[in-house]
Amino acid sequence: MYQPDFPPVPFRLGLYPVVDSVAWIERLLEAGVRTLQLRIKDRPRQRS
Repeated sequence: MYQPDFPPVPFRLGLYPVVDSVAWIERLLEAGVRTLQLRIKDRPRQRS
């Protein structure tokens, strides 16, 4: 089975939140989180 190689991380990530909004990014950065992921799965449809 193929397994892609990922580069090693030189430090422990600790808490790694995955969030769905910029508001959450702001909150977590203010709380001291430095590694996070923004994941937006469902975008609203644009009107034509």
